[in-house]
Amino acid sequence: MLTTAGVAGARDAEVHPDGSGGTARSAAATSLTTTFTYQGQLRNNGSPVNQICQMAFRLFDEQTVGIQIGSPISNSVTVFKSLFITALDFGGTAFDGNARWLDIQVNCANAFVTLTLRQPLTATPYASYAIVSGKASDLQGVPISTTPATTGQALGWDGSSFTPQTTVGSPGPQGLSGPTGLTGPQGIPGVITPSTGLALSGGVISLTLPYQLPQNCSGGQTAKWNSARWVCTDDSGWNLQGNEGISAA
Repeated sequence: MLTTAGVAGARDAEVHPDGSGGTARSAAATSLTTTFTYQGQLRNNGSPVNQICQMAFRLFDEQTVGIQIGSPISNSVTVFKSLFITALDFGGTAFDGNARWLDIQVNCANAFVTLTLRQPLTATPYASYAIVSGKASDLQGVPISTTPATTGQALGWDGSSFTPQTTVGSPGPQGLSGPTGLTGPQGIPGVITPSTGLALSGGVISLTLPYQLPQNCSGGQTAKWNSARWVCTDDSGWNLQGNEGISAA
């Protein structure tokens, strides 16, 4: 009968199956992902196991029955002196603070054997830190608004919570002038309507004949308007009406 016991941990240190230990990596140098390591001890009827086994892992929300979370994972695992370590990743939504159990199937021969008890997954130091630090909906201990953000918005403080806000900076410098655009189409020609005494011909406006000054007046004649046209007339001199005894010079 195969039995196992194990523990899960955040994947920021390497531990070799032979128990020799490894080199811890700086958390500041490599950001944590949703992958974690599962270290366990596998025995067959109380005897140590030393071989490569195929292991299948499924995550559940209860110790028996329950609902499977995420997709199953199958890894080829080296077991040395019953000790083994493997990397598992059930996705970013698999762990929400509720208890989780690991269902393990092992194939060290020609068939998979389901281990009798599901293994509980306990909180790692990083998970404990996240729980103590606050909810995912908090920022520096202050609530974050649940209002959906739109493209280009950023979280801003409104006096009571962090909410999505559109930030507008000061206007930038004037950009370079663009190239001159294409010339537009020719407009519709205007309509010229000549008034009285004017004539339009070939786009040229001129006076009609009645309104033109006569060019054939004799000496001493002047042009006078006779209600229809300009005509040459004799200048008869003064026409004075006044007191008797006064005459024109």
